[in-house]
Amino acid sequence: MDKESVQATSPKAYDQVLEYLKTLIKNKDISYGGKIPSERELMETLRISRNSVREALRILEHTGVLESRHGKGNFLVNRMGESLSSVFSMLVLMEESNYREVNQLRSVLEKQAYVQASALISEEGKEKAGAIINRMENGDLEERIRSDHELHHLVFEYSQNRLLILLTDALSEIIRSEGEVVLRQAASIDTEEWIALHKNIAICLIEGNIQEGLLALEEHYEWLERDIKM
Repeated sequence: MDKESVQATSPKAYDQVLEYLKTLIKNKDISYGGKIPSERELMETLRISRNSVREALRILEHTGVLESRHGKGNFLVNRMGESLSSVFSMLVLMEESNYREVNQLRSVLEKQAYVQASALISEEGKEKAGAIINRMENGDLEERIRSDHELHHLVFEYSQNRLLILLTDALSEIIRSEGEVVLRQAASIDTEEWIALHKNIAICLIEGNIQEGLLALEEHYEWLERDIKM
């Protein structure tokens, strides 16, 4: 293996590029959506090879930090949620985790989000929650499924915690394939109880009744866990 190949896969080169970009962000020299220095500029500034720069940029692109645009260069983006989703998916595929564990983690995250959302939700948010339940009560099966997703998304949205939102979005993509089957079964067979449970979650959120709302969430996730496959 030649020196150039060793440099191309060197963690040190990746760290150098990452730390340099962090410095540029801290100094307000670049921001999300902005173009980062060219490969040549990075080579000259950091004194590393072109292969090392390209390898580092590829790693950053895979982690959702950069986007390469043909003929234009590399731009700073925030797609780390997509990267996290891929990581979680691989863990499940490699049987290092499973859908039940994903559901349990999402339950923990949503309970924290619910506490924060109860204190921070606006009047507009309360109206949205009421409208979601109205659609759930009066809609068909597909509408009930959509309303379920909307209500849980609303809880995270009004928590105003970007990390909670990032994590749950990544987890939601994984649980959807398995959880959708369970949701459809619950929404079609146990319709009245299912709607009542979500209505309770929404009403407690609107009224700021945290303890009752958390109990309703706990029941919701226990319901999912009962039927979800490993």
